[in-house]
Amino acid sequence: MLIYTIYLTIGWAVFALLYHTLLARETFFGLNRRYLCATLAGGLLLPWCGMRWPYINWTMGSEQVQNNILLPEFSTKIGQWTSTSEQFLLGQSCFGWIWMLGIIIGIIRFIYGLSTIIGTARRAPEQQGNIIFSDTIDMPFSFFQWIFIPANYRNEPQLDMIIRHEQAHCSGWHSMDILFSELVAIFFWWHPLAYWYKRALRVVHEFIADQSVTQYFSRKQYGLLLIKQAQSGPVFAYANHFLQSPLKQRLSMLTKHNSAPVRSLRYALVMPFAVLLFLLFQQNTAFAQLKLGNKGGKVYDTPDKMAEFSEGGAPGLSKFLAENIQYPPAARKENAEGLVVISFVVNKSGNVEDIKSVKPMRQDLIDEAIRVVKNTKWIPASNGGKVVKSKMTLPIKFKLG
Repeated sequence: MLIYTIYLTIGWAVFALLYHTLLARETFFGLNRRYLCATLAGGLLLPWCGMRWPYINWTMGSEQVQNNILLPEFSTKIGQWTSTSEQFLLGQSCFGWIWMLGIIIGIIRFIYGLSTIIGTARRAPEQQGNIIFSDTIDMPFSFFQWIFIPANYRNEPQLDMIIRHEQAHCSGWHSMDILFSELVAIFFWWHPLAYWYKRALRVVHEFIADQSVTQYFSRKQYGLLLIKQAQSGPVFAYANHFLQSPLKQRLSMLTKHNSAPVRSLRYALVMPFAVLLFLLFQQNTAFAQLKLGNKGGKVYDTPDKMAEFSEGGAPGLSKFLAENIQYPPAARKENAEGLVVISFVVNKSGNVEDIKSVKPMRQDLIDEAIRVVKNTKWIPASNGGKVVKSKMTLPIKFKLG
């Protein structure tokens, strides 16, 4: 999940930067809406597809491998053993519970917001088609095909402009975008880019609706209405409100000349960026393809199900190392410390082979680490439902005192 979150952040950040620098000031509001919706969804899907989609091996005769599975670092001291894996697992668990708590709170708020809008519609004393007049709201808004108007707006001389604005939201099904972005923000409530997308979509919705109104009314007259409505009461969540985005920004777009059609070619940039991100997110890239001399078939570095220490997973491995590693006497006498990084392959039988150190270090520390790792027993990895070899990396820190 951590890798997915990192890739998700990279994807959203690239698309958001592209939008902010090249597209946000264009008057292609419909294209901007499609871009934001597509890249919001694409940011969610590209990391998953890139991590799962098999990479084409362009090198004939080479075997497909991926970046090694890196086990949490273990640290040993004389008379004491501590494992960062236990801290890592505890941190992961705490973060998972906090994440889930935020999602639950978000879902409760989401349901409450929807029920408030539905309740307002049911309790409204007057309804004309899809237009609902209510004395419980302070400003106009729309939700799917409902248009809500404050009861005291019945005699508003510019009511036609307000209704035209909200009808643009209804006919464009902008509420679908809002619900989608809201659900994304609920499940990624801690991610600032989720809220950026939600706000950017709402702003574009207002530009689209404003543009629709100015096809029937003068821009000056409509701009004066926006200024008049600037001081509004509280708003409902998950609805398109008449005054949603910053007033200055909307007035600026009202007076802006339409972008030249040729500038719409900028949207074509999304495809090469999406392809580049997809290739970046693939874990089994051409740079990771190596010819391995291991007999017995392909060695996987990120199989569907990674190998697991047979006696209790990571905590069991921590215990096993604590009971079996002995600090080399010569290293202890010379106060030698350091990090030994051991690479090994877990074969289909769960035994380890091809054990070696991948980082220069004192030989006696390396020998001790290899000796203990050689005696470990694993539940082998599986890929596509079949037992496979897998390559692992285990850092072990030798420390005195």
